[in-house]
Amino acid sequence: MTGSSSGIGAAVARRLAAAGVRVVANSARSVEAGHQLAAELPDAVHVRASVADEADVARLVQAAVDT
Repeated sequence: MTGSSSGIGAAVARRLAAAGVRVVANSARSVEAGHQLAAELPDAVHVRASVADEADVARLVQAAVDT
């Protein structure tokens, strides 16, 4: 989930995790907040990546597949 380190994105990530969804949190700049969110959620991980960068997107997708 992109933009999940704060605000609406974090709230949606928490709701999805509460519903049993495994969350891959993503942020490009708010890395510490992203790691903190992932630590709060069961089986979640955080991937620092910019959705404007093709290589970062590939890493993000791979993390989602691997999770």
